[in-house]
Amino acid sequence: MKTGSGHRHAEIDEVWARDEEIKLVGVLPPSVPGDLLWRLRLAPRPPAPPVSARGRALRPFQSARRTFWRGPGPFIATVAGERFEVAVPIGSLRLPLPIVHACWDLRLISEYEEERLDLPLGRYCGVPPKAESITFPWQRVEGWQRFRVRPRYRPDDTLTVESRRAR
Repeated sequence: MKTGSGHRHAEIDEVWARDEEIKLVGVLPPSVPGDLLWRLRLAPRPPAPPVSARGRALRPFQSARRTFWRGPGPFIATVAGERFEVAVPIGSLRLPLPIVHACWDLRLISEYEEERLDLPLGRYCGVPPKAESITFPWQRVEGWQRFRVRPRYRPDDTLTVESRRAR
């Protein structure tokens, strides 16, 4: 099975971060068929090296937990023509103990003629440096395990979702 990505990406038109979900609306590139079953996959980003003594002490435990942790999703995307829509409930982004922070890259995945189509999500046209100019609010989830979630743009204009434990 081959994996095809090249420079193709899915362009995000709207990001709605409210009502305990993150809703994404966008357009598939014209070079891929829209009549396939598309899924949103949240691929975990490797964590940054810890800077505090507490972070360095927790790192071996967090690394062990990450190897056995099955992350959120995949989430089914609704596709009509070239437009897609998908929602991620923020309750599914809860972090297992002892992990205190996680960040996921968003990718649309599908299978087509023995080729895996893997499209990163981002906003590549329009406003320049989105990472500096567009911010989304944190959504808080209360309960026995409090945490907060928000989407954010990276410097390369791809969209990620980050989750942190709340105190």
